[in-house]
Amino acid sequence: PRQMCIRDRFQSRKLEAKIFLYAAASKQNLFLEAPKHKYILISTHGMTHESNSKLTGIYLAKTDELSADTSLQNDYLLYTSETYHLHLQSDLVVLSSCSSGVGELYSAEGMMALQRGFLYAGANNIIFTQFDIPDESSSALVKKLFKNILEGDNYAAALRKAKMDLLVLE
Repeated sequence: PRQMCIRDRFQSRKLEAKIFLYAAASKQNLFLEAPKHKYILISTHGMTHESNSKLTGIYLAKTDELSADTSLQNDYLLYTSETYHLHLQSDLVVLSSCSSGVGELYSAEGMMALQRGFLYAGANNIIFTQFDIPDESSSALVKKLFKNILEGDNYAAALRKAKMDLLVLE
């Protein structure tokens, strides 16, 4: 039997879930849609620039049209500095991309990394990675994570259970 995807889990509980794949997974759609949602999952490739955290970011879909928003540096890379302008009201953001928690440590400021921008933009909670992750394992983890959340677990318990399930499977 086919494994239920995250969107199916939400819809089976009569909850709205939007999914943006391929060309629809653009920076413009992220800025338009993310502020409207309680849960945000961004599953993509990350880029870490070790000597300049401002150049760290995640890849989104490349679009042919230019954005009217001139604050967006280009049309397909979401840089850390741009995340500060998302105006989120989400309770949870999950960054399922390699090294999304890697950044520079600044004295009296703390870690300057991609996830900090999402917190500043209004996310109440964030789950991110400190290392490179294989796509298949990441996908399995977030499916189990959201299954546990929708079954009533708090985020920490849901993540712990998802990790334990993956350890048992391997």
